[in-house]
Amino acid sequence: MNTALQTLETERLILRPFVAADLAALTPIYGDAAVMAIRKLGVQTPAQTELELVAIIDTGTISSTGGQEVFAELFENGGSPAAIVEDRGLAQVSDSGELDKWCQEAIDANPGPADDFRNGKENAINFLKGQVMKASRGKANPQVVGETLAKLLKG
Repeated sequence: MNTALQTLETERLILRPFVAADLAALTPIYGDAAVMAIRKLGVQTPAQTELELVAIIDTGTISSTGGQEVFAELFENGGSPAAIVEDRGLAQVSDSGELDKWCQEAIDANPGPADDFRNGKENAINFLKGQVMKASRGKANPQVVGETLAKLLKG
């Protein structure tokens, strides 16, 4: 779970608009470029919107990269984080059926790294994970992909 915003920081965000300390806490979530744009423009958003976005990232609904895209859209056009995720199709895929298919295809297409992993080279799974992320166009949940690949390769 993303711990960039601690409970105390979250309470502070609810009570008032952003200040410099809040922006520093948001940098790991949204990236330097987005936070710098906020500082430069002096933009303020409702804290509840920010909390909704953090919750969507924390639950794994979208990746941190997807969160950055939603964040930029919020400041450009406003709206609801959930609606932006839906409209742009940013939700991560965690469905085991679809992930199993992508993972098996990556294993079948790349027998070398698959065998390397089976022979004890734990890092070989990262290549396969990259192939699954490529096949899913970045929508697969990387943590679930790693678990699925390991299960299929060991199993």
